[in-house]
Amino acid sequence: MNNSSSTHQDPFGADHFSQFFINSMQEGAINIDENGIVLYCNEQFAKMLNVPSQALIGTAISKHIEPKQLIRFQKLLKSKEYSKSKFTLISNYGKRLTAMLILKWEALGPVQSYYGLVTDITKENLYKTKFNVLNKKLSDAILTKKHFLAAVNHNLRTPLNSIIGFTDTLLMQIPGPITDKQEKQLSTVKRCSSHLLSLVDRLIEFSRLEFNNINIINERTKIHEVISEVIEKVTPLLKSKKLKFDIKLMEKNITIDVDKNIIFQILFNLVDNAIKYTATGTISIREIFNPTEHKDCLEISIQDTGIGIKEENLKQIFEAYQKLDISNESSQQTGLGLYLCRKYCELLNMKLTCESIYGKGSTFTLCIPI
Repeated sequence: MNNSSSTHQDPFGADHFSQFFINSMQEGAINIDENGIVLYCNEQFAKMLNVPSQALIGTAISKHIEPKQLIRFQKLLKSKEYSKSKFTLISNYGKRLTAMLILKWEALGPVQSYYGLVTDITKENLYKTKFNVLNKKLSDAILTKKHFLAAVNHNLRTPLNSIIGFTDTLLMQIPGPITDKQEKQLSTVKRCSSHLLSLVDRLIEFSRLEFNNINIINERTKIHEVISEVIEKVTPLLKSKKLKFDIKLMEKNITIDVDKNIIFQILFNLVDNAIKYTATGTISIREIFNPTEHKDCLEISIQDTGIGIKEENLKQIFEAYQKLDISNESSQQTGLGLYLCRKYCELLNMKLTCESIYGKGSTFTLCIPI
């Protein structure tokens, strides 16, 4: 009788080391017969149910299982197979916890029974539920953002293009002559509309990059042609600020396989920034061929004589919404231009660096592998 009792109390091993080890486990350990009667349990399992371990021995574990789950539990016991299932356990005071129950039927020993591990996964399930809720909210937010951007593109970008187009028509005096005062007012309308369109475009490009919704289309591209297009587009802004260009390109017009639109956007953003942050002086564009040990590189540098960047801010300038200065000029910008340049460079395996002396100007260098 004593030997049988000892076996039931410690089927995992009769020595003190085994008892210490099993009772030190974070999981609950149980031994039950084919009818679900507890032959042994460690202290951790007893704590889960808030019942002394000795009081559990000889009782049916089904007393502590959610009633709706009893049929499933009884089928599991009759199967006498290895199983891993979730059950809701009910403690002595009615508290419910979700547990992962692993049972293994052992038929070789003197007592044929189930050995099992019980893990409390209540918090894990709670975190999973919260995660699913947050994930659903995030998915909804992303969908809302996509709808918003589509609306921005249709309801803002299209009308702005129309405003700019009609303003150009009036400024060219195609419908009829205008006064100097009207020309000044129309020029203000065009400038403000163009600025707003630029902000909208950058917002759309930013979102496309965030959603990885960029299609790279490589084509044979002459770099000098791209630079010329950039210069043509920024010349009105350059003249309005009474700045000058100093352009020195190589004699050879290098042709490479690259996405022309992306290269244009990078160079435009860099030159546009240089002009906006320069009050007086010159915007220099340099092109050099720089062969290295690993690969050949075409370097295009854009140098300005503007406000420059403080050394402590150099590491941050390629992050989203970072502005180069807190001046009035900076307050009109989104802080996305250099961020977009960096993301584009990552897409095309290019490198973009910056050197700057605060108060004297900055130089941005784009390295294009060829």
